[in-house]
Amino acid sequence: MNTLALLINQMGLTPAEAARRTGIAYATVWRHCNGTRAISAEDAVRYERGLCISRHLLRPDLWATPVSSVNAGGHP
Repeated sequence: MNTLALLINQMGLTPAEAARRTGIAYATVWRHCNGTRAISAEDAVRYERGLCISRHLLRPDLWATPVSSVNAGGHP
């Protein structure tokens, strides 16, 4: 199970509900969840806006980990 499928599952959503919330076609969400289609930069942003899934989790090659989630030597 890939990251998107795992996160959608943990949220208690189906791919159909994820598609409705994001405006991404159901077939595309299904393909993303099954790893048969790569998540585009645009779709990563749509998942972030519609499902609150950070885009850097879906496309770390395009977006670095946000500074707020990096442990800076134990200092806030």
